[in-house]
Amino acid sequence: MKTSLSSSIWILRISLGIGCFLSLALITLAVVAQVSERTIFGPLVYFFRPPANHLLIAQVMVDPEQPEPDHEWIALVNPLEQVIDLSNYKVGDEETLGGREGMARFPDTSVISPHQVLVIANQAAAFFQDYGIKPDFELQESDPTVPNLREHSAWAGGSIELVNSGDEVLLMDVNDHWVDAVSWGSSVFAFDPSVHPPAQQHSVVRRSYTSDTDSAADWLDQPLPNPYGPPPTLTPEPTRTRTPSPSPSRTSTKTKTPTRTPKFTASPSSTLIPSSTPSLTPEVEVTTNTSTASSTPTLTPTATVTPSLHSPLISELMINPEGEEPENEWIELYNPISSTFDLSLYCIGDAESPADSEAMYRFPQGFTLEPGQVILIAYHADNFIATYGLTPTFELQDTLSLVPQLALDTGLGVGVFGLNNTGDEVLLLDERLALVDAVSWGNSTWAFSPSVPLAAQGHSLERRPADQDTDTAADWVDQSQPGPGTLNLTRASGWTFWQWIFRMANRQPGG
Repeated sequence: MKTSLSSSIWILRISLGIGCFLSLALITLAVVAQVSERTIFGPLVYFFRPPANHLLIAQVMVDPEQPEPDHEWIALVNPLEQVIDLSNYKVGDEETLGGREGMARFPDTSVISPHQVLVIANQAAAFFQDYGIKPDFELQESDPTVPNLREHSAWAGGSIELVNSGDEVLLMDVNDHWVDAVSWGSSVFAFDPSVHPPAQQHSVVRRSYTSDTDSAADWLDQPLPNPYGPPPTLTPEPTRTRTPSPSPSRTSTKTKTPTRTPKFTASPSSTLIPSSTPSLTPEVEVTTNTSTASSTPTLTPTATVTPSLHSPLISELMINPEGEEPENEWIELYNPISSTFDLSLYCIGDAESPADSEAMYRFPQGFTLEPGQVILIAYHADNFIATYGLTPTFELQDTLSLVPQLALDTGLGVGVFGLNNTGDEVLLLDERLALVDAVSWGNSTWAFSPSVPLAAQGHSLERRPADQDTDTAADWVDQSQPGPGTLNLTRASGWTFWQWIFRMANRQPGG
């Protein structure tokens, strides 16, 4: 018995020793991988991808089917937990000071939010033609509503035109030091070997938006590009289909005819007001909520790409109140970005087509939505105050003279507003009647399919976190304790054990 116990103790000691040795070896490999900025060879490749600590190039359209460079585009991603000021960043394809290719800088005050993806198109009109959505910036003027990048002539005096057989895209900081790059084909500027040139109408996309090994192993050929979508490792099944068009030969002719925005189609673009204008009513206080939480569609939105945050968001709504309906229904809107929006150009309601027997409403002239502001739209202000002890920003039916009404737009809906408990939708449209945000639930799959599950009576549907928009039902939860005027900004942690090791290895003293 004593011998058996002694043997067991020795086996346990040996096992612990081996375990400690392997753990130290793995940590050492991880640190070496990060210090050398290279990926460790072998089956440990995926686990030892160092977390990125800077702005990243996320995706590049190198060889579009339509005329080049008009239909080329570059996507960037912010992998960090803080906002990055883009005003001193540059992007382009000229790797040498004084070279003949191009480098462009972002407009002053430009920023990119945590985990946001933004797109720089060569021409915004061409990008909209391809994807039904406007980019964040363009290089060549084609749409006055999309800001242009400025030529960085101190570095290069040419234009940004991506060569299909081999070229590179660089991202440079305020000191003109490159912080990220990708090269493909015959160019080995960024890494050697370079990324294999993508097939026509395929993009090169970063395998992960949170890590960077500075090697071709970071990149994949994406047969169905989704400019604003997550990396392909998170979306094995494409979410967008595209009808191929004839493949013209490369031409330098610029296509500058913008496509008209069809009514009630998805677009994240909005009118941004550079200066603040006081709103008509006091701003609702924003706090953090820590609690967890039928109409027949006649039109289906066409764009399913995931936009970055450009616009106000529908953040919470009461579709099935305990009291009378629709008198106790309400909608909450939130501005998640640092720009002010002129809401007098917007309309909101539940009519998915102009001939629908539901309703759309317009905001009063001069009303703006400030950065971080929350507004509340109640059907009846008196019922809302009685339930929540809070005065809404607007009401739809006149019950209190101190609360302004939204104006019914009979050109966008010929019926009355009322949220169907078993299935309906709420839409927010901009000045072009383009859809900037929507939510659908129950048997309505107008905004997304599958739709948001029905909320229990007295519960609300809440966007969680309030500053996330993936254009899917996953953005929404059943909130058992509705909190109009409050926001839930909690975000699930994406850190893995190995990312934690890297983070600890890179902590600065006192950090």
